[in-house]
Amino acid sequence: MIENAPFYGGDKAYWVRKSGRIPHKDMLRHDVDEALANTIKPFDFELYLRSLGYQFVRTIKYQHPSVIAPDWLKPVRLSSLGKDYSREAILRRLQSQREDIYFVDFYSYTPKSYYQRQPLIVRIRDFEKRTEPDVITALFELIITIAKLITGNNVQKRDYRPVSPELRLEIQNLDRTLAEYHFLRDHNVECAEDFVSCRKEIAEQIKAYETERQHIRNRIRRAKTPEEDNSLKEQCKEITKKLTPLRKQLIICERIENKVPRLRALIEQEKQLEQGRYKYKYYHQNKTKQRSYER
Repeated sequence: MIENAPFYGGDKAYWVRKSGRIPHKDMLRHDVDEALANTIKPFDFELYLRSLGYQFVRTIKYQHPSVIAPDWLKPVRLSSLGKDYSREAILRRLQSQREDIYFVDFYSYTPKSYYQRQPLIVRIRDFEKRTEPDVITALFELIITIAKLITGNNVQKRDYRPVSPELRLEIQNLDRTLAEYHFLRDHNVECAEDFVSCRKEIAEQIKAYETERQHIRNRIRRAKTPEEDNSLKEQCKEITKKLTPLRKQLIICERIENKVPRLRALIEQEKQLEQGRYKYKYYHQNKTKQRSYER
């Protein structure tokens, strides 16, 4: 047993990173750093984080400011991000930036992203108008389109970032999304029915190859000459080469199956956040919580 290893005990963040996702605190730390780099007043700092989809449960006036994101079930204290994120440290940094004449000059002529942010709801509505509810490929096209809008170009800077922190995180994993999109296009998958048929076909091919390979392995045990043994082993290797890409495709199918409902939920969440209609789970959970006693 390795002492003080991150994967023992209650370090959930290790397993979150291991699965290819980003823990809530890492995501929040990145956004707080961005907010601090672009503001000089506590009010602007709060406004910047709100423009990134967070809500303050306790504002900067309190000793331990805390925020929540749309899907979080409990708030996170900024001080839990590290010693540089306590209330005193944040106010100290904002004060030093106010006193820095070079930073103030740069800040004065730099447009604030929370004032010039472009809404994505127009793109989302266009997507909803031109696609059927069960179209899978178009959903991935929308995510890739949003990623292109966020990237912009070197000439004109665009701020089309989603309000939802979870959607911003999903777009950061663009390599996986592109691999899944290319898989759907290469196999002519458009709707849910095509996807189920494609996955079933791949699973049947894998099963057929595994059955054939097992049959050859059984023959290897009864091989009478070294030449026959080597020949059968080569046949097994050839089948394994055919199985490897099929298994990778099946893994992609499983990822797509799990991702599609999540992407639909994130797109709907982004739309509601931009319209100001989204009900944060933390508040909804506390509001609907029933008493465990009777008066």
